[in-house]
Amino acid sequence: MRLFLTGATGYVGSVLLARLLADAHYVEALVRPAAGRVLPTHPRLSWLQANLRDGARVAEAARRSDGTIHTAAEHAGAQREADDAATDGLLEGLRGSGKPLISTSATVVYGDTGLSPRGEAGDIAAPHPLRVWRIANDERIAGGGYGIRGCVIRPPNIFGAGGGPIARRIAAAAAAGFAQYVGEGETLWSTVHVFDLADLFLAMLSDERAHGIYNAASDEVLSRRELAEGIALTLGPGATARAITLEEGRAIWGFLADLGMINQVISAARARNELGWMPRRRTLMSYLRAGDYGNETVEDAGHVGARRGAV
Repeated sequence: MRLFLTGATGYVGSVLLARLLADAHYVEALVRPAAGRVLPTHPRLSWLQANLRDGARVAEAARRSDGTIHTAAEHAGAQREADDAATDGLLEGLRGSGKPLISTSATVVYGDTGLSPRGEAGDIAAPHPLRVWRIANDERIAGGGYGIRGCVIRPPNIFGAGGGPIARRIAAAAAAGFAQYVGEGETLWSTVHVFDLADLFLAMLSDERAHGIYNAASDEVLSRRELAEGIALTLGPGATARAITLEEGRAIWGFLADLGMINQVISAARARNELGWMPRRRTLMSYLRAGDYGNETVEDAGHVGARRGAV
């Protein structure tokens, strides 16, 4: 397939790019213009230098593709405006084509799930205020009103490939000399390996039955304190996990500190039952206990073993 991919230099997008190229797809990837940037090269890869607000160029790239995967996000304070513009452009480019558009959301839109696994069905009574805006774009893509095959993936705590938020938490802990958690550290979060997440994107791309909203979570659920204790194990002998205040957490992790104050216990039964998706990679805690989180790379996503779920 000839695919249009946004966010190809980001955490999830870079893993997807490696997978798509390994699976023999042709990819046109969106990247923000930046002087001196060195981009990966590949015979089946081309780069479109534009930003999410370039509606006409985004629409045209989507239109000439066989399918589009949207993983891009801005994190400099204008995330809603950028995603609104990108969604407008993608929907306009694909309108009436029947082609797949797969967009990345997050389970935090559900707000606090409590301790029972949250599926996709049902109203969202108390969405998290930092992500409430995303619900409208999820529904526009997944609702079927544009003549496309729209899919939205909602992952919880993503890890793996040696990067992402977990790598930043490990680095912050190493700098401080101890691993941190806010308050009692009792809130629970489901996890998903980024390679398993990539599997779900590919399953949605190839399976014509895929439509609507799908959660993407493994069976692993960790409290914030357990996560910090695992990071302390990664740091080595003598390292500890300690409680900090929310204000201190914000100084380290920014808005992620606030998101970590809610429970995110997630069910991915729909993806498993309808698409046969099954998380097969190692758990986050297994990496932290072994101290080898940084040994895995984005390039591993393209290896046969990674694609087939080696553990």
